[in-house]
Amino acid sequence: MRTMNALLSLPSTLRRLLQASLERRGNGRAYLPVSQGPDGDVADEEGEKAENVGFGRSTRVQEVQRALGRHRFAWFGGLLVCVLLVTTLFSPATPFHHQRQRPTGEAHAHFLYLLKPASHADDEFCKTVLTAEVLGYPPPWLLDWDRSLDEPARTSERDLAKMTAIRDYLENIPQSKGDSLVLLVDGSSSWFQLRPEVLLSRYYRIIDEANQRLNYTVGEEAVEAEDLQQTVVFSAQNHCVANAANKPSCYAVPPTPPGHVPDKNRRLNTGTAIGPVKAMLPIFQRAIGKADGMSSSDIDYPSIMSEIFGEQELQRALIRNQNLSRWRAAWESFGSQLGLWDSVLAPRPGREAVGYREGTPDEFGITLDYGNELGLSIAPDANVLASKNHAPGSAGDTSARKLPNEVTSSTPPFWTISGYGLPSEQTWADVNLLLDSRTDSVPAVINFASPNNDNEKKSWWKKLWLQPHARTLYDSAALMPGMPTARVLGVNGTEQVFWKPKTTMEKAGARAQNGGWMAWDSVCNGEGTVREVFGDGLGAWKDPAP
Repeated sequence: MRTMNALLSLPSTLRRLLQASLERRGNGRAYLPVSQGPDGDVADEEGEKAENVGFGRSTRVQEVQRALGRHRFAWFGGLLVCVLLVTTLFSPATPFHHQRQRPTGEAHAHFLYLLKPASHADDEFCKTVLTAEVLGYPPPWLLDWDRSLDEPARTSERDLAKMTAIRDYLENIPQSKGDSLVLLVDGSSSWFQLRPEVLLSRYYRIIDEANQRLNYTVGEEAVEAEDLQQTVVFSAQNHCVANAANKPSCYAVPPTPPGHVPDKNRRLNTGTAIGPVKAMLPIFQRAIGKADGMSSSDIDYPSIMSEIFGEQELQRALIRNQNLSRWRAAWESFGSQLGLWDSVLAPRPGREAVGYREGTPDEFGITLDYGNELGLSIAPDANVLASKNHAPGSAGDTSARKLPNEVTSSTPPFWTISGYGLPSEQTWADVNLLLDSRTDSVPAVINFASPNNDNEKKSWWKKLWLQPHARTLYDSAALMPGMPTARVLGVNGTEQVFWKPKTTMEKAGARAQNGGWMAWDSVCNGEGTVREVFGDGLGAWKDPAP
């Protein structure tokens, strides 16, 4: 299959040369793989069909020329096929590109659960609530609401309480909703800046590409036999949380996929996570199981989740090794011993020897958001944010900063049911978006990891595209009728429709873990909060609904 894909990727000129070579060698018609259009039409890149090469009467000179031509084409074709086979068998995985598909079959309806661990209401919590509702996300469900856990001496207690609250919430979702998605945002401050259809489209693309990589790196037969599948996406970061080179969370994680900055963003970050309910629940059940075996002072949420991911990747390496052919296993072992490449299974001082275990007990379907497309987590003092306008001819505009299609095709930023008092003509290219200055990636969610960089957050909040119009946008969101949160295409081209978990008349606020409603008036209308969030001098926000 990879050889077939490699042939398809050849420029049309080279493909025609190889086609001619094969035809001449066989003195007849030969066929190369052809590409398939979006409607299933089979055609090569020029939309033409290969033609028979006819041989008529010729002079002796022409016969000699044809013989020389056959020799040259045969040599060229044979060499090209050999190169393709060698690079296919021995080259590392190549980037996989997700192609947009048309919907197939009927739409599938799901809920989208937005979970936000929060101990109390403050300015940053209220920014999460406002940006989520303005952009069309469901109101967040608040977990771990206990301000007493904010004390620095109780960090481990807070992390255990957070993991327990998430597990308990997931366990209370009916099994019939197991395919619904859970979006977990975990930062001292989490701001949304792109529509839910953008985040969900990216999620399905990331999952699709990750499953293709899994099939290649582990092997399709092993993936099918062990029932491996990527379903959950966590944020990624550069450094290893556990800060220990001999732990799987550090050494066993896979390399950064092609198309991303090499050896960057390889480790798990807990700022943003998304996946089906039925896949997220076992992860947090395992996390609580690990915490139960630790002393209370050693419990650390990011370290535990990183360890779960590292153990999964170590198990996948063992599965791959178990299914290698004898010659390939010998070749890889030989290369590892010579230092040509490193193997996570190679004996190293300080690493505990592990062996293959039946039943894939460490498989949780986790992959990472290597491009920071879903969420960007910002560590203290990390200078990685930038604010850019993507309109043609704008300051600093380059082709590298062209907005992705899923952003430009989403509902425009200032679309509301009324359009009153807003620059409704502006597109996503016209507004300033926060991005990762290292890669120009525009994340759907911005997570600030530390609660202590208040001045930095205040500065960036004023640069968020929706802040100058926050009050008007929130008025419009509060008047919005019950509508689907998003419609996107899933991995197999089926339309996925997402709804808020609880459709009620209650708007502008958040929901407690027990289901009770916490209105904006009761948690976010303090004078200082209103001044920071809206910054327009108009005082407390008033619900526009009668």
